[in-house]
Amino acid sequence: MPKFTQSPSSKEALSGHKTEGSADDEQFHPIYRINRLPDEAKRKIYATLIPPQIFTKFQIDPETLCNQAGESVFTCHYRPRTSSMWIELRHQAGFADPLFLLEMRDTPFGDIEILFLNMNNPDAERFQIDRDAFGNNTVFATVARNLPEEMRALRAGSGAWTNPERPAAVSELSRPGSEILQHLRDSTRESGTPGLPQRNHA
Repeated sequence: MPKFTQSPSSKEALSGHKTEGSADDEQFHPIYRINRLPDEAKRKIYATLIPPQIFTKFQIDPETLCNQAGESVFTCHYRPRTSSMWIELRHQAGFADPLFLLEMRDTPFGDIEILFLNMNNPDAERFQIDRDAFGNNTVFATVARNLPEEMRALRAGSGAWTNPERPAAVSELSRPGSEILQHLRDSTRESGTPGLPQRNHA
């Protein structure tokens, strides 16, 4: 089972686990190896992690990663010789919330850990749970809260931060998580990099 945990700060995770690598690093840490590829190769691999139905619904070209207006709406954050990545797909350039946000990293045990997975409906009512009463970023409710907006979202049935005692609780997303990891396995094999090892869990 992939791990699903709340990331305290997506951008901070870009520091990764390693600065130097060995053959073992490349064999058992596929994100580390992908991050050493040319930029276009990395973008192509990481874009495959986005569910195809999102491209279809919002008329985004999965090859060019542009919308119908010709805007580039895919952002990929990574650094060479690190073992973490963070991608975002929007339906419009500059839109506040991404359709799809994924942050992952290699673990020391040869697994891939999903740090944060978020999907949004840009047509739905928006609740300002990402900002406190003073307009400051709540960092997914880890550094501050906006309880009035959380309760408004709860009453509307969005399920946003539904437990006041456990902010930013992430529900188990085993099915989409497994599909994303399978995408990564397939993509790394196609690029000539070792795929994520298949493991059986009791």
